[in-house]
Amino acid sequence: ILGQCKDYLGQEDVGARASPAASTCSGEAAWIVNGISLLVGTAIEALAFLELIAVRSDMLGTAPCPPDALVRFAELTFRDLVCQPDARGVLQELMRGGVVACRQLHAKCPQLFSAKDLEVQEAYELLNVVLASLQNARASGSSSDIVRLSHLVQRPLRILEKNASRVDLAEAAARLRAVGACKGLVALCTRMARVRDPYDEALRSQDPSSARTQQLHYSRVECYQVV
Repeated sequence: ILGQCKDYLGQEDVGARASPAASTCSGEAAWIVNGISLLVGTAIEALAFLELIAVRSDMLGTAPCPPDALVRFAELTFRDLVCQPDARGVLQELMRGGVVACRQLHAKCPQLFSAKDLEVQEAYELLNVVLASLQNARASGSSSDIVRLSHLVQRPLRILEKNASRVDLAEAAARLRAVGACKGLVALCTRMARVRDPYDEALRSQDPSSARTQQLHYSRVECYQVV
């Protein structure tokens, strides 16, 4: 229904084109319908997420998820899930902790969990596989397996660099250090710095003391603090 209303309000009739006031009212109404549509869509996705959690509620106590994330999730209201962007970070922690499958989340909740979020999570899962294999190779003393696995790190690294804007740098740094990908971590930090300052304004500014230049500078520096 909301989609049909939006389409209808987006079409200007002859009267709307002739009257600026009517056109303005139509535009405001379309904006309101867009907002309501987004709110309802997000609420439906939040319900779908809760349904996924309910099915796997027995895993909440055993999944490798940070206890504080479970506490914060228990404190969230339904309104928080729908209206507070910060709450989505808690939902993503549950996803990363294995409480729910990332592909299921993206399929049922594409606004809460985007395609980029899905790719980042799959990169983390690949790093987990590499870490487990590395530990087995070290235990068996197989140097050839260690060399082979170092090449396997390149794929998740490319995924993380591609989706740098969606990466939690502290978490990525911990995972990359665990598999010995220190050079890859530096490359990811460089990529994230470029995402934050795509035109290198902090490096080429004619006024280094300006507020914008300072903000961009510290934003870039922050990316290297995990190295």
